[in-house]
Amino acid sequence: MEVATDDGVGSVQPGEVVTIHVDGVSYRFGAIAAYTVATIPDGEYADCGGELPMLSYALLRIPADATFPTLTRPDGAPMALYSGCGG
Repeated sequence: MEVATDDGVGSVQPGEVVTIHVDGVSYRFGAIAAYTVATIPDGEYADCGGELPMLSYALLRIPADATFPTLTRPDGAPMALYSGCGG
């Protein structure tokens, strides 16, 4: 997936965590998943706009001088809900 930052557009692979800067602010960006959704003709979501790229990520604002060896999702944290068509 591609991420627009102050330093230009960067590529981040699912599972990778990087520090990015947007409008002078530092963030930890964790790419979780990226994929394309296909619809089944006349299926439940056939009228939702067709095939769309989907993206799942975590974004954490951090102080400019912060250093983190890892960014770990807390055990038992709920997954975000899908809020698209029919969700």
